Amino acid sequence: MKKITILIIILRSFSSVYSQELVSTLIEREAAFQHFNGTALVIKNNQIVFNQSYGYADHMNKTLNTNQTAFDIGSVSKQFTAAGILHLVHQNKLKLDDNINTHLGKYASKKWKKVTVHQLLSHSSGIPSLFQSQEGTDDIFPSEKSISSEKLVNSISSKKLKFKPGSRYRYSNTGYLLLALIVENISGKTYKEYMQTEIFNKYGLLATTFGQPTANFAKPYFNYHEDITQPGTLFDKSWMLGAGGIYSTAGDLAKWLQIINSDDFLTNELRELYFAQHVKTRNGYYGYGWDIKNKYNRKIFEHNGTNMGYISYCGFNKENNEAIILLTNQSYPTFETVSESDIYIQSLANKVWQILEGEEITLLPQIESSEAITSSYQFEDGFLLDIILKNDNKLLIQGKGDYTPSRMIYQHTLTATDTLSQRVLRISEQLELKKFRKIADICDKQMKTVVKTGVMKLGYGLITSDLGDIHSVTPYFATDHKGKVRLVGENGMMDIDLYFNDKNELMGIFEGGFSSIESANDYITYQIGANKLYMDGFPYGEEPAIITLNDDQLVFEQLGRQFVGQKINK
Repeated sequence: MKKITILIIILRSFSSVYSQELVSTLIEREAAFQHFNGTALVIKNNQIVFNQSYGYADHMNKTLNTNQTAFDIGSVSKQFTAAGILHLVHQNKLKLDDNINTHLGKYASKKWKKVTVHQLLSHSSGIPSLFQSQEGTDDIFPSEKSISSEKLVNSISSKKLKFKPGSRYRYSNTGYLLLALIVENISGKTYKEYMQTEIFNKYGLLATTFGQPTANFAKPYFNYHEDITQPGTLFDKSWMLGAGGIYSTAGDLAKWLQIINSDDFLTNELRELYFAQHVKTRNGYYGYGWDIKNKYNRKIFEHNGTNMGYISYCGFNKENNEAIILLTNQSYPTFETVSESDIYIQSLANKVWQILEGEEITLLPQIESSEAITSSYQFEDGFLLDIILKNDNKLLIQGKGDYTPSRMIYQHTLTATDTLSQRVLRISEQLELKKFRKIADICDKQMKTVVKTGVMKLGYGLITSDLGDIHSVTPYFATDHKGKVRLVGENGMMDIDLYFNDKNELMGIFEGGFSSIESANDYITYQIGANKLYMDGFPYGEEPAIITLNDDQLVFEQLGRQFVGQKINK
């Protein structure tokens, strides 16, 4: 029996070391390619096994991020607002089933007479969300100047509810703004004062504040890779009241996770309510400030946070005493593209969860130093690629022709015969002809209505208006319930993303990103072998490619397809 016990201990120890090394390799490579700029912390078996920081807190002054650097954590802030409300419940100052107008004072609205505190906490109130598209609230958007709570509430209080309160889930930043105002009305303190005294100070979160700290915080930046990085916008936190705007370190968040899972946090009953599966979401459930999902053989409590220039993730698993915290101060630059940064950090967190489960993951390649190979290659359609070495020893792929190098793949239409590919081809044809009604029979019920009522035609016209005259519509990708179509117009290029259900019925069409005709066409390239290069599309919001050089040929691999170019003398 002793031998078996010792063997189990050895295996667990080996697994822990292996996980730690693989997490380190994953994050180190992400940082080496400048895809990750911030702090990563991982807990396994209730012990911190990884805690490292990368890149700059201040690019302009070359101030490095450290484990003591505080980041804007965006909507991860909501769990703190929820905790503040539960403290008031614990003090018998309000009840979760109270109507919110009872505690909103001058901010009360007739529209909210059936909305409860519980419904605000669980995103089931039906109140339209600020700072989200398709909510009817686009007339008000964060800025560097402060805004009064009155103005924020007035912008939303007269708008119709999206649904009957309590009947379903719909994420709402407005709900958490109202929770912050309830905190202020009951406590007699500002939200900032209340959170500082009753939450941050009380639980020893010394590096956590609402609003920007006076020192040692990460500034926001737009774009990836040092050549194209620009300062981001520091929005005034009055816009984020309750829904965001909290700054914290990975260390403080790790301490917070210990607190909320112990008897030091409220009562057992209130802790259970904090983590309860209150309302069904698309991918799981929502608690009070927490998404709850079953994945990688775990029940994971998590939340992401997105603010222009900041992306964060905080997640934990109670049973295995595991946690992952990722805090970054870099994102894509626009309201339309920042979600891609959020998706990337979420996928990075998922890879860490996979490592903790013992699953295989895909890593970025190892950058190798070897003699740079420079030359020119031409493809059968006349497209040229030059491999050039700049004076600062940076290797670049330079495209010459109508497409930049990472978009070369998009010149080639899908040739697959599977149902999904054929439907992407068909939709592409009708987009080009603007004959939208002809795709109604391959749409789900909701999209059929959108198509037949002409809403799709109107929406397509709006999102493609910046392109000018459209020269080509090319379907180039179809897999995993998703298709991609590239539109090329006189003013630029745009991706259209198509989403399908399990029956390959079209569920939605969305803009996947616009690039002006003046977009850069030099792409950072890394050597990953003696005759192999990795073209990094990520900084430009594009797909990566593997380039192999064989004698007088160049093989360009991207999205599972290959194209061969012949070496030319210039």
